[in-house]
Formats: sequence, C-alpha cells, structure tokens
Amino acid sequence: MILKVEIHKKAFDSVIRAMRDVEQSEERVLKTAVNNTARKAQKLLVRKAACAYAGKAAKPGTIQGASAIIKATTASPEATVTFKSPVHDIGDFHVSGMKVASPFTSGGRYSSRRPKGNVLKGNAKKFSNAFVVRFESGHVAVVSRVPGTNARKYQGKPQKPHYEKLRKWISPSYLKMIGSEKVYNADEIAQILDGEVKNVMQQVLGGNR
Repeated sequence: MILKVEIHKKAFDSVIRAMRDVEQSEERVLKTAVNNTARKAQKLLVRKAACAYAGKAAKPGTIQGASAIIKATTASPEATVTFKSPVHDIGDFHVSGMKVASPFTSGGRYSSRRPKGNVLKGNAKKFSNAFVVRFESGHVAVVSRVPGTNARKYQGKPQKPHYEKLRKWISPSYLKMIGSEKVYNADEIAQILDGEVKNVMQQVLGGNR
C-alpha cells in the first residue's frame, strides 16, 4: 500500500497568509507538518493492524519493519508511507496444529489432523479440507488438495485423491492488511495532518512575536 500525505489548497492558502510576516518560509512549515503527519500515520496504521490481525505476522515490530517513509521536502511537500510484503502463508498468522505427524507415510510429511486458526483476532476455526504438509524443501504449510488435478510427478497416471495437486492456504499481505477498512481511515489521516499544520504554525508564529 502507498499512502500519500499532502497539503490541500485550503490549508496551503491559510499557511501562506499566516507566514507573510515571518522569517521562516511556508515551504519549511508545510514540509515539517507533512513529515510529522507521515510518522504519526505510520504508527497509527501499524498499531491498528496489530490490534485487528492475529499471530506473528501481525506483531507491531514486524509490520513496522515492512514500512518505509519517503519524506517531504521544501520543493515537494508530499510524504509517502509504503508497506511492502509478499502474500503470507496462513501459518504466518495464528494456526494451531502445524506439527507434521502422519500414520500414512514413514517420512512423516503429511498430517491427518485438521488445523485450526484465524487471520483476524477471534476464535480459531477449523480449515475445511486442509492439512499440514512438509515439502521436500523443508517448508511446512497448510494445504488443500485440488480436485480433478494431478501433481506433476503423477501426470499421465490415473487420477487418485493422493495424486492431486496441493494448494497452499495464503493470507493477506501487509498491503491488504493496512488497506482494509478495519485499519485505514482517510479521515483519521486528514485530522492528523490538520492538527500538525496548526501545531507547526503555532510554534513558528509563537517564536516570532
């Protein structure tokens, strides 16, 4: 997700009028207000995402680490807050029963248990038609079989349930998490910006009286 923090014309005009008799330039005031807003908006979104989502992928420090701020300058009073991440496995959130232990294979690569879990905070639920598998790479994931398909190694052979392709259960990326209605609210960001413009102007005007 890319969140842009920028000054609207009404706020810009009010700053220009207030700064006519002050040594500091209006560009510096706008830059400071926008950058302060970007930092506060970033922290707010991280906190709200951590409150809404469950598991290790939703830890504040982990979400914060996937975020960056491109700061505003005097030439361009616009800041950008970005959140980057690949799509997560469901296991990156809250899943119980990720241990692989099967009576059907000597290598113990498949689990016969139905795992339970959730992405949003709340009661864990069983994943229908899902089970846990350890791939040859060592990666452990929650998967489901895809009816009517054959895995590559079994292509050309008669279709059997245990020959079917496996599809991993995936969950939202940070872009989707931050952009969800449970987290992002444009009015909240606008209110923060309005408050920061007023705060910076008071500091500047108060110091030049």
